Amino acid sequence: MINKWYEISCDYCGLADHFRVSIKNANTQYIATGGIIKGNKYFCDKTCYNRYLYKLKEKMKLKVNLKPLSVNAAYTGRHHRTAACKQYEHKLFYMLGKPKLLDYEFYGVTYNFYLVNFSRKDGDNCIKVLQDMIIKKGFIRDDRYIVEWHVFKWPALADRIEIEIKEVRL
Repeated sequence: MINKWYEISCDYCGLADHFRVSIKNANTQYIATGGIIKGNKYFCDKTCYNRYLYKLKEKMKLKVNLKPLSVNAAYTGRHHRTAACKQYEHKLFYMLGKPKLLDYEFYGVTYNFYLVNFSRKDGDNCIKVLQDMIIKKGFIRDDRYIVEWHVFKWPALADRIEIEIKEVRL
């Protein structure tokens, strides 16, 4: 059996350990020195593993295969919803799925809009109806607690929206 140097680095903090054995024995030695292997992820100790799990829990990702509705198409005059807006909200209601209230003090929301007509949509124009529906559905307590927004537009072959909600600590 050929012995080589194997480097195993923590997927959370990047700390590396080196082993001069076969890859199977390197994994065994990594575990013996306190490392944790879960699936294809390596962690140098229980602290990094727990931090990784905490980071996973602190975000919620939502995906909707729907074209975003602009504020111009949603409202006429002074906050009177159009039929297109009501139909869009109805579709969103069922596509967002079962709500899980993220009971944070403050929220950060990232919107990724994948659009066929990439250059024709205004990014901030797509947020209003979508954000109101996320709040009505019960994912967030109230939009006044959102303190961080990130909006991205990407060219795509089919329209879809991806939303990530996370906790923000001030």
